[in-house]
Amino acid sequence: MIEKKLKRQGIHVLPYKLLVGNIKEMNKLASEARSKPMELSHDIATLLNPMLQKLAMTYKKPIAIWHGTVPCVVIMNPKLIKDIMTRKFEFQKPEVSPTMKFFLKGLSNIDGDKWAMHRKIINPAFHMEKLKGMLPSFMVCCEEMVEKWDKLLSSANSCELDVLPEFQNLTGDIISRAAFGCTHQHLLLDLYQKTQLGEYSLPAGVNLTIPLYLVQRDPELWGENAMEFNPERFSDGFTKPFFSFGWGPRICIGQNFAMLEAKLALAMILQHFSFELSPTYRHAPYVALTLQPQFGAQIVLRKI
Repeated sequence: MIEKKLKRQGIHVLPYKLLVGNIKEMNKLASEARSKPMELSHDIATLLNPMLQKLAMTYKKPIAIWHGTVPCVVIMNPKLIKDIMTRKFEFQKPEVSPTMKFFLKGLSNIDGDKWAMHRKIINPAFHMEKLKGMLPSFMVCCEEMVEKWDKLLSSANSCELDVLPEFQNLTGDIISRAAFGCTHQHLLLDLYQKTQLGEYSLPAGVNLTIPLYLVQRDPELWGENAMEFNPERFSDGFTKPFFSFGWGPRICIGQNFAMLEAKLALAMILQHFSFELSPTYRHAPYVALTLQPQFGAQIVLRKI
């Protein structure tokens, strides 16, 4: 009955398999894709979710995949994504497990009026003027990291460094010094929630998923160089859909914090060091709340 209703709305629905839905097929394709590192490329969708990537290229319309007995509608149209993220009370977050509820306390796992109240209370702490007052704390953490890297190069012209744990530790240190009373993991989980929204006004029991890594690499939106690293495409601001921090009322509350931290850290690093990708780096992006390098992010670091 649900499948017929979805098809009547122009949604392509994958054939349902008793109890497991399409989970086994999705897991099989994902395991095969992640069995070895891929070639160095920004075209990573086939690694992250090969089944969804194939479907997205085949059907230029919403798709429904069965997560067990629950149909999940995949939305890739930027206009629909904006609409969904703007209507904060109509599109609710998916239910989390009791274990996650126990560990997660905050914006990441509440909805409705309670979410609106908490968001209103917390917003002032993330206002740009408030964050500017925290710049000295940001500076101290960045300086400590730069000093640490300087020591690594004290007796050599270059060294290999895995910057994944370095940046993870930097972010944790900055948050601790800023004394927000929350953890790094909570901010990541809050960001992660922006990519998954549930309870749509489709048939009851249907969830929504927005695969942002596909939308933001679509040649129809970004041109033939969609897969290239090209920061200049944002020289005039975000004139095209870009959902790294979500959108609308639910946009990540830590966006200003994260951007200020990243700009300061990069500015200090580039004043002291040059670097290039290490030959030992294995390209294998995967999703663990956020997009991360599965085997680390090794660079060859040199002092300027």
